[in-house]
Amino acid sequence: MNKQWLLAPVFATTGLLVACGGGSSDDSDSTNPGDNSNTATLELTVQGLPEDASADVMITGPANYSQALDGSASLNALATGSYQLSATAVAVNQAIYQPDQESIAINLSDNGQERVTVTYRADVDSEGVVTGFGSVFVNGVRYETTSQQQAGLKVGMKVNLKGKQGADGQFAVVDSIVYDATAKGVISAIDYAQLSFRVLGQSYRVDDKTKLAQDFTDLSVGDYVELSAIRQAAEGYIATRIELAEQGDELELEGIISELDELEQRFNVGELVIDYSQAEEVEGTLSDGTIVEIEASNAPIAGVLLADKVEVKSASDSAIGSLVKIEGLVAALDDNTVTVNDKVITLAQSTLFIKGDRGDLSINSRVYILAVNTDNGLQAQHIRFDKRSEIKVAGKVQTTNPEENTFMLHGVTYMVDEFTQYEDDSSADNQQLRLDNLNSGDVIKVEAFQFENSYIVRDLERLAVAGQQTQRQYELEGRIAAIDETEKTLTIANQTVVLNGATELELEDEVDLETFLQQVKVGDEVEIEYVEQDQTLLAIAVEVERDDEDLDNREFELNGVVSALNPIDGHFTLANKIVFYNQDTEFEDGEISVGDTLEVEAVQRADGSILALAVEIDGEDKLELEVKGVISQFNSISDFVVADQAVAANDETEYQHGTASDLAVGVSVEVEGYLDDNNILIAEKLDVERDDIEELEIEGTIRELESLADEAFRFVIDEQTVQLNAQTEFKNGNSAKLANGVEVEVEGYLQDQLLMANKLEFEAVRYVEIEGPVTEILSNTEIKVLDTRVRLTEQSEIKNGSWTDIVVGTNVEVEGVVVIEEGVRIIQAEKIELQEDALLELEGLVIDYNDDHFTIKGAKVFITENTVFKHGQRQSLANGVEVEVKARPLGDKLVAIEIEFED
Repeated sequence: MNKQWLLAPVFATTGLLVACGGGSSDDSDSTNPGDNSNTATLELTVQGLPEDASADVMITGPANYSQALDGSASLNALATGSYQLSATAVAVNQAIYQPDQESIAINLSDNGQERVTVTYRADVDSEGVVTGFGSVFVNGVRYETTSQQQAGLKVGMKVNLKGKQGADGQFAVVDSIVYDATAKGVISAIDYAQLSFRVLGQSYRVDDKTKLAQDFTDLSVGDYVELSAIRQAAEGYIATRIELAEQGDELELEGIISELDELEQRFNVGELVIDYSQAEEVEGTLSDGTIVEIEASNAPIAGVLLADKVEVKSASDSAIGSLVKIEGLVAALDDNTVTVNDKVITLAQSTLFIKGDRGDLSINSRVYILAVNTDNGLQAQHIRFDKRSEIKVAGKVQTTNPEENTFMLHGVTYMVDEFTQYEDDSSADNQQLRLDNLNSGDVIKVEAFQFENSYIVRDLERLAVAGQQTQRQYELEGRIAAIDETEKTLTIANQTVVLNGATELELEDEVDLETFLQQVKVGDEVEIEYVEQDQTLLAIAVEVERDDEDLDNREFELNGVVSALNPIDGHFTLANKIVFYNQDTEFEDGEISVGDTLEVEAVQRADGSILALAVEIDGEDKLELEVKGVISQFNSISDFVVADQAVAANDETEYQHGTASDLAVGVSVEVEGYLDDNNILIAEKLDVERDDIEELEIEGTIRELESLADEAFRFVIDEQTVQLNAQTEFKNGNSAKLANGVEVEVEGYLQDQLLMANKLEFEAVRYVEIEGPVTEILSNTEIKVLDTRVRLTEQSEIKNGSWTDIVVGTNVEVEGVVVIEEGVRIIQAEKIELQEDALLELEGLVIDYNDDHFTIKGAKVFITENTVFKHGQRQSLANGVEVEVKARPLGDKLVAIEIEFED
């Protein structure tokens, strides 16, 4: 199971080094003992101790010479002869620092000078993730290793390391380093929208720092993977590294025992039952709550894994006085202790908090802890926070300053530290990538969080070395910190981007620039695609990711090359996945073919299949844009400006409703094209707005639909007849979705009393997931879950029961498609799963408050004498008060177990 490499400690015993720890003595001008006229000098360097700590060094020599020293010193005018240096361990803040050698023999010759170094180190047990190489970086410390030890290790692997280190991680060396995969097995389920998957009955989630050998969407059910992960406070793990592996007979799993049955020789790990009745070896004592490592040679059958070997993961055998370093997620917290990776660490007044303060400690916050193992358990010396990334940005490095640990990207300074995780995905493939071998012009992607006035880089990935990339378009993610409507800019963390009329803007739907700037808010989460232009960042597309309080969005993006196409059954193969399409699918560039490179906006349906909502052909690496507005500057047809965007038409430009001669200042146009290398929009299509053509936008319900020749259709909305042709652009669907009774929005122009449609937009389809109690039975086909209507259809699958089992208070999980009927949002359920009577958690405002009950999120909750109140009293309940409620179904009621007021 283990992969282990050993290294004997390597200690420096000679050579003058700059002292970086420990106390120091003034230069000692020692009197020459006896009447020997021959003298020599001894230069002593003491290193590795914390600042202001005193060493314990004694030097003895000829004629009863004796000198006690508490740090580095220069001993002059010493008699020649043999001397003995003795160094003794010292305790600093309960950590015991040992000298590399307790005794050193020194021979001083006539007029000679000897240099001796004593390095103090404490034993250290370090449990964390590899963040870089040269030698190996774990928990913010660079440990000297051999190339043999580094072989097989990769960034993101979780390791257990034993070694020695001086104060602040200096002079660190490895005794042993062990990597164990958290799991090896087959992916049984995957959720692309929620970035989670299951292996051997356990749930794993991907976050900002997870190292993937491929895109997450490249993973599929049935893939055999090897992964490292850290446990969350509740069920599940966060993966630190995932990679595809060659499937063999070996399965591995680390987890926590529950429901141990020694008679049947079974226990549970998560949802998986482990049968160890035929195990060749069971090491350690099994009990509920202990961590075990399991090996098996055959896949689970009916949820049961037959174990070949079970090994209890023993607790650390750290000696008293040794340092213990831990990376993980906070699992439990009180006023005096914090629990991480099943280790309880005591907090003290002297505990130092780095990149945050004590108030930042919370359940599932990611931390690095340095503790000392004492007679009273682990005592925290410092806790360093690894906060959530506030900005993700890519681009070319402008300058680097290794001395200051900074670099500049897009005019903004970022700071790296010893905890920054590095990886080189460029052609250089330098596994020892650090800031000092990063060059100007390298293309990198960074994720950072703000602390005080600096942005600290959590993760730095080199995408391409300078001069070896053709990418022009980059991505930026984060929360909006500032909006300037006058300058038409957004600031995300510390990066400002410029918007113009060509920027594709999406809130819930696509909007124009003026509407966007009026409706977008500081704090909104955005994804921005941009190009660099004259020292500024020009936004190509901005999408606002607003959380829906009730419904989880199931959408994700999928990219790749079409390897197979089945138009009869309505699906194609992309990235080894079958992607279905139907009348709801929008094909932005027309029909697709095998070999096309696609960008697909998709959802994962209740049965796990993938449905394409929108398909765009990614052609010739062109940055395609549209701009609509009035020409504000006009020099020539190849040099004019529309809505702050530079535009150029040429001989290949296709005109509609006009010609090149119609172009002039003040003329309204709509331009479609692509950006050239100078970020000029090259017009492929140009629509001129003419005074004699009346443009019109209407919305309503289709009636009297008829199909005409050559992909043309005609129908009526209200009293207006609408005609479509092959050039009509469809949004959120295609022509197959046209039907009487369907709600649409149409843009076009009037011609002979017909509205000739340029664009037709259907109501967007959303596949969602919602979980909560049933709050009302509306009919024999409809219920309310919280305050959302859910409709049963012929395709609905009901798990763990039947429709008749659903009553008020039943906790259900619903997946399906959202439809809007007469302004009411309804989920047409594909799957309704009845949950066990676990505690339900509701958060929101109290309404309809009465003495013994109130309503929250559409659910009526009853209060009993056993209800626990936190951060407030029962009399604090009132309409409009925000609370978090834990409740349990009881018959057709929800009974509050705990009510917590907003602190």
